[in-house]
Amino acid sequence: MKKKLSYFPSWKGIIGYLLDPSSKKLPKILLVLAVIYLFFPFDLIPDFAVIIGWLDDLGLNLFAFWYVLKTAKTYEERSLIQEKP
Repeated sequence: MKKKLSYFPSWKGIIGYLLDPSSKKLPKILLVLAVIYLFFPFDLIPDFAVIIGWLDDLGLNLFAFWYVLKTAKTYEERSLIQEKP
């Protein structure tokens, strides 16, 4: 049976990627730094500059999550190829 291809990895693929010690470290570090930056009180553009201050948080976090999802999707595809007999 053919598996339906999608742009996003499954949750199993994301969790598997994040927990696998042999996977790339850069996306994991970027994800942690993006979450810390979201809650850190000091920003590149302060949040009291209402819209622009929020947009820098949003942009950085969207980029980090996109990069992790892209890398996890590649990881999931490679693991599916390797599982096939």
